[in-house]
Amino acid sequence: MIIFITGITSGIGKALTIHYLGNGDTVVGIGRNKDKLSALSEMAKNYQGVLYCQKIDVTSKKKLNDYIDYIENRVGEINIVIANAGIACQQYQAKLDTRILSDLLNVNVVGVMNTIEPILGYMMQRKRGQVVIISSMASIQSIPGMSMYCASKSAINVLSESLYWLLQPYHITVTTVCPGFIETEMISSLDVPDIMLVPLDRSVKKILIAIEKRKKIYYFPYWQRILMVVIKLLPDSVKKNILVNFVDRISKY
Repeated sequence: MIIFITGITSGIGKALTIHYLGNGDTVVGIGRNKDKLSALSEMAKNYQGVLYCQKIDVTSKKKLNDYIDYIENRVGEINIVIANAGIACQQYQAKLDTRILSDLLNVNVVGVMNTIEPILGYMMQRKRGQVVIISSMASIQSIPGMSMYCASKSAINVLSESLYWLLQPYHITVTTVCPGFIETEMISSLDVPDIMLVPLDRSVKKILIAIEKRKKIYYFPYWQRILMVVIKLLPDSVKKNILVNFVDRISKY
């Protein structure tokens, strides 16, 4: 089996890459850090599977297209694409920064579409395949201080649901995974209380189950999903106190 994964140099992407290599699968991955890609290539030699990797940014549409064409024509059929690459930020000031918003949308939304589009062309011809999008629990309810990140994840959830229905006639499944705060390098750069963090190894096991079961959408951990849904349904007078207190706590964390 050939799995295409974006953002393989750290966090979820790296963990998934190691898992599939251990299974003897072929992993095709991209990332932005050349040194980390080289280190991962060396590590891959200890596993049964084969790793192909390139330094490509998901916002580089042409480079992505060319690389995917090369893999499909020279290596083999991509069975699963996992659009994992993403960025996050926190901003507590009551002002919008369109530069930050543009970066978030370019990576978290356009980057996902750049990844999926060329692979879907091949999958639709074959009438088989699986698309996996790593989104976030932040897609449920906007969090003050992370509103632009939440907006980008909400956007990709809406797009992925549309793809889920549109691709059914082609027998292509779409799985959207919405994790909470996972212990990764990206999350470690944010102000997040330890109680909210989910260990990476446990998270990857849950993501793999969602992929194997071809779930439409999968949120975890469950208690964080319940919390976000409850907050979303609360009247504004109550919601205000919860969110303001939460932001006040993590901004001082």
